[in-house]
Amino acid sequence: MGKIDTATTLYAWQVERRKCQNAAAQRRRRHRRKKDHILHSAIEHGLLSTSGSHHWHISAAGVSITSLEFTSAMFDSLGSDSERANIALIMAVENLSMRDVVKYGLIALGYAMYPEHYSNAEVLPSETWIERILFTINRQVNVMELVTAGVKTLVQLDGPKEWSGYLSLMTSTAEGERYFTTPPDLVRNAILPSNISFFAACLANCHLLGLAPDDFMKDDTISPFVLRRQKVPDDGADSDQLPGSETTASPSIPYQSHGSRNDMDPTVEQLTISHHPYLDVIPWPSFRARAIIASSMDPPLIDEADLCLDLIMEFIVGA
Repeated sequence: MGKIDTATTLYAWQVERRKCQNAAAQRRRRHRRKKDHILHSAIEHGLLSTSGSHHWHISAAGVSITSLEFTSAMFDSLGSDSERANIALIMAVENLSMRDVVKYGLIALGYAMYPEHYSNAEVLPSETWIERILFTINRQVNVMELVTAGVKTLVQLDGPKEWSGYLSLMTSTAEGERYFTTPPDLVRNAILPSNISFFAACLANCHLLGLAPDDFMKDDTISPFVLRRQKVPDDGADSDQLPGSETTASPSIPYQSHGSRNDMDPTVEQLTISHHPYLDVIPWPSFRARAIIASSMDPPLIDEADLCLDLIMEFIVGA
């Protein structure tokens, strides 16, 4: 039987599809070769080690990036409340995330961020992503310099005087307040998903809860929801409590639950355990409660710096 000329039996669109498939396969091969070259180069320079054929780890010989370094760089770069408020408004209005801060830092220092690295921030663990960014620039700068440059670039911009945008309208009007505090109704409410940054969502929740955005961005801030504990004087004067015992007072800010239970209402843990207010703006009450309990243990069951970094890098997408 003679050989069939498949080229003459294919439609034109099939030929084009095969060309596209072959071109895509070649791109994937080139990408794999480039990736393998980078990995082997990293091993040779002592930046990576492997415990198996597919498991890569940051080597102790390299410059390991910690979550504490990154978050500290973020907070320490902001010296005043006005700077904190300014960058919070800029990031919320422009829908920016921490990967944008890193990108602006690279630009300010004379580097560039590849598009694939920008998109990889959504799928890679935060520390891994940062390590890759630093590796691509041959570690000419450290993470402190990179984040500081990005933050300073944004701080120097003339930001908005007040919050504006889709979520701001919803938190500043009676209709918007009802939207936030009333359970959704599939008949009367059209549920339209919208992609917003973590900072924009945080600012919306700050307004809803009565929190100051600049306090939210301070490293040493204690949540105002925590019940203040006051010691009874030693003489016990005018008090039914034993001298030296503790009594609780009201939270430092009033919070109105609007007569209905909603996910942003403070949990018992928020009212009784000291914590940073970044946990107060997370929209899942069970997540807030577990995170506060775990971080208050001795030793802590979670690394708060890791959690904070993953949140501001938008790595946590649900709970």
